[in-house]
Amino acid sequence: MIKALLSIPMCIATCYALFNLSFKAVAFFSATKTHPVYHIQDSKEVLKILLFDLLLVAVFVLQHSLMSSRVYKDLIGSRLGFLQRSIYTLLSCITLQFLFENWKTVCGWDIWFWDLRDSPVTSLFFSLVHTVAWCVLALEHALLEPFYLIGMKQVYYRLWGEVSPWQYMSRRLQSLITHMPHPGILCFLILLWVYPHMSLDRWLVSTLLTWYTCIGLGQVTNKDYIYTEEQSKVRITTSSRCVVT
Repeated sequence: MIKALLSIPMCIATCYALFNLSFKAVAFFSATKTHPVYHIQDSKEVLKILLFDLLLVAVFVLQHSLMSSRVYKDLIGSRLGFLQRSIYTLLSCITLQFLFENWKTVCGWDIWFWDLRDSPVTSLFFSLVHTVAWCVLALEHALLEPFYLIGMKQVYYRLWGEVSPWQYMSRRLQSLITHMPHPGILCFLILLWVYPHMSLDRWLVSTLLTWYTCIGLGQVTNKDYIYTEEQSKVRITTSSRCVVT
């Protein structure tokens, strides 16, 4: 009964956190600097900033990994029941937003920097790449049970007295969600690395998130890739028929 009463506010909080986080993420990963920074920080200050940023990433990785581990799901997640995914999503949003809001930038220590003020073509290139990457990333998430991934579907089914939506999924879809809960990996890597200003702190977060993402990719099987390709063809065919009709 208590879980049922908490489920609706939990879903509202999760949706709000995701909506707010999406804007924060776009600003964090895609906002470009048009003016070069002439202030150069000393090496000790740079080291302190990088260690602080490393700690922020570590907090997110630990939270994300711990709450998706089998040990957590068996010991704590089973007690949360149908609210497990919503709580997981909400806490992930909170830790990511904390990272975005407290991130410190290293000035004057750049791996590469393109001044976009005198190059409108280059500026347009980066803008188009990031726009397309965000759109494809959102589309891929929309095609892979988005309401289940954020926990809303579990709450809806529980309130209507249905069994878990997991039971209605095919085994191939269950395998895909288990092995790859976050689609659009290539688009995410493009957002990390195709960027005009690669400062040391940007390089740090790009390297760490690339490493963390690639670890998760190691779980994806060849059957998952085949299933994804089949479903993409089916959805494209269905969309084409709808457009023609």
